[in-house]
Amino acid sequence: MKKLFLLVFLPALLMSQFSRLDNTGLGVGIRLESVRSTGMGGIAIALPDSFCINNTNPAFWGNFKYVTMNTGLDFRFNSDSKNFSTTGLRFSGFAFGVPVSKRVGILLGMAPRTRVGYKAIYEDSVATELTPKYRSESDVKGGISDFYFGIGWKLSGRTKAGIKISYSMGNYTGVVGTDVDINGGYESFLEKTQELIIRNVSLGFNFDLRRVNLGLICEKSLGGKVRTLYDFFYGTDSVTSYKNLGFVETYGIGITGKIDKKRFVGFECRSERVPSNIFKKLLVLGEYRARNSVFVAAGYETFWRLSSKKKYYNRVFWRSGIYFWTYPTHAEVFEREYGITFGWSYEFHMNSSRLDLSVVLARREGCLYDENLQEKLAKLRVSLSMGEVWFVKIRKR
Repeated sequence: MKKLFLLVFLPALLMSQFSRLDNTGLGVGIRLESVRSTGMGGIAIALPDSFCINNTNPAFWGNFKYVTMNTGLDFRFNSDSKNFSTTGLRFSGFAFGVPVSKRVGILLGMAPRTRVGYKAIYEDSVATELTPKYRSESDVKGGISDFYFGIGWKLSGRTKAGIKISYSMGNYTGVVGTDVDINGGYESFLEKTQELIIRNVSLGFNFDLRRVNLGLICEKSLGGKVRTLYDFFYGTDSVTSYKNLGFVETYGIGITGKIDKKRFVGFECRSERVPSNIFKKLLVLGEYRARNSVFVAAGYETFWRLSSKKKYYNRVFWRSGIYFWTYPTHAEVFEREYGITFGWSYEFHMNSSRLDLSVVLARREGCLYDENLQEKLAKLRVSLSMGEVWFVKIRKR
């Protein structure tokens, strides 16, 4: 028996992944932290920011000075140990924050959580007198996006809290066609689509201990549902009823501390717990055993003041960081990702707006169909946070 397996990954723009490890679990996970956080290794739980939106800890949403909009793009390059490389562009999300009073702010936004886009081609021959051959093609696309809203408030001068309600929604569509004798036509065809919606709630806290900020987050799943739609080339179509689906729980702690007026450092640790039976109800291409995830990071930031305009100083920020991540693809075949990061920011328009850039240089280690695989990843993230100049300021009374 001869077998040939080939993965062909389709280049796609916007909200897609570009990795040969796409076909594990729900796809390669995407962290939701801001571009500023990425430049500092990904720390976000205890990272205060007066106007740039912190998507990780809702406790900071009571910190807005202006009506603020934040959006951005990610550019990435992957190459692996099998001499496969890809480049791509992805929209990194959108968030809109509004200060309601001196102590309260509200926010809504959306961001991609996982993405998949690949094609698998499988050829086989059976050792009989006629030696028939067949070819199967599996084309899988889809992913999950988070839509969230919430509120943050200052309980006191040094204590903040926040709550975020999010809906993780998406679908995965897998098309499988079989060509017997490899003559260019399909003898069987199946399109399977799985639709899911999951409700989550996140609680965040921040404690200002003078020179140190301590942050805590907890995200719990409130339950979800998944159903499967079948479309057969031969035979009747069918739709299954919704099944209950558990999802990821996240716990994290972060600390940032000032070295002096212009420099500070931060450390963070997060843990994700994944239901062990998630892939018995949610199957994209194959069945996997889920595993938990750990993320640890450290970061550094400093800034300089440039030319002043009246009482405002335009500031330039420089950042760097390191991180280690056991992948939350919710499948055991992913091993880890680790890397170094760099970041740069420029504040302008009376310090109400900021341009952020970050660079990530990382290595992924995983397993592709029982073969060890290493990937090198280079990523550039760009975001723009816009304040009073484009939007009406809500004055805090």
